[in-house]
Amino acid sequence: MLSCNNSSKNYQFYKGKVSISYKSKEDGYTWNFSRNYTDTLAEVSRTEVASSSLLSIKQIDTTLMGALDFKNGTIHFLSAKDLRSLFTFSLHKRTQIMNYEYINNDLRFYDFSDRRLKIFHRESNPTDQPDFKQISTRSIPASAAVFRAMFLTDSTTIHFQPNEKSADANFIIRNLFAGDSIKHNYDLKEIIGTKDSVPGIELAYDGNFISASNSNYVVFHCSFTGFFIAFDKATGEFRYASKTVDQTPAPKAYYKEIAPGVQHQEISPNVTFFPGSSIDGNQLFLLNSINADKVPTVDIYDLSAGGKYRKSFYIPELDNKFPPMSIAVSGNVVSVMYRKSIIVKYLIKSDL
Repeated sequence: MLSCNNSSKNYQFYKGKVSISYKSKEDGYTWNFSRNYTDTLAEVSRTEVASSSLLSIKQIDTTLMGALDFKNGTIHFLSAKDLRSLFTFSLHKRTQIMNYEYINNDLRFYDFSDRRLKIFHRESNPTDQPDFKQISTRSIPASAAVFRAMFLTDSTTIHFQPNEKSADANFIIRNLFAGDSIKHNYDLKEIIGTKDSVPGIELAYDGNFISASNSNYVVFHCSFTGFFIAFDKATGEFRYASKTVDQTPAPKAYYKEIAPGVQHQEISPNVTFFPGSSIDGNQLFLLNSINADKVPTVDIYDLSAGGKYRKSFYIPELDNKFPPMSIAVSGNVVSVMYRKSIIVKYLIKSDL
């Protein structure tokens, strides 16, 4: 077994079984686990999207990708083949698009600015730029703020919300666009296997929903904790929860005084260890920053086998200084978004 404790970023070192064993003084965590690096990347092409504030990229299908400009309420639709810009969707700067899906010319997303789920239809247009018209919108009935929500089908949605009364958080699946009835309600404490009070649980386990057109799963992966939860994409039923290979524990919540007599709840460490993810078929690709060398890594999990860890590959930093911010995977190709809205397309090559 190789040992990964050197301080220089020697990417060629990451082949085969590698031991990740170190303590972070900054975060206060100690890690001791192994990865199996079987693949490397070869750059195919790169492009710079005409946007200064991209948040993430998404593989929509085998021919289409999306690049989300959260700040300006815009989605850039790109050719999956050559990353060429095809068309855009844009409302206004106040719109905050989250967890969007584009299926059969219908664009479905959660608008965080007004806490509403919305559906727009793309109409034909003689010009290159298509028209999108809103065909439906619904607010989410909730006793607390909803930060994460997405569509499962045209009528069924899933959202994650805090439950302050029981110091818990819930995943709620409901037929919001068909009579508004709740189908399932899952307690996060039950999912993680505790009956104890967990202060700030909705912060410690905050994350994002991810899905793919060729997968039967919707996954909620945590950003600060080594944990992800799988749901059935068709029904929203809970399937299982799984720890990541590094088993990073949940951060602790505390209150910080931000003004005289005003307390604000925060978490420590407040580090996004898992900034992005992608699903391709039955595989979850999870971007992971945990490494003694700070070498960005993608860990791959088998969703059809209870989220079992399979293997990993590293992602080079852009110009040896900018780490990846988001990924999108399709077959043996991974697209990586870096700072300055640069997207690089790599071919995944098996070395072992």
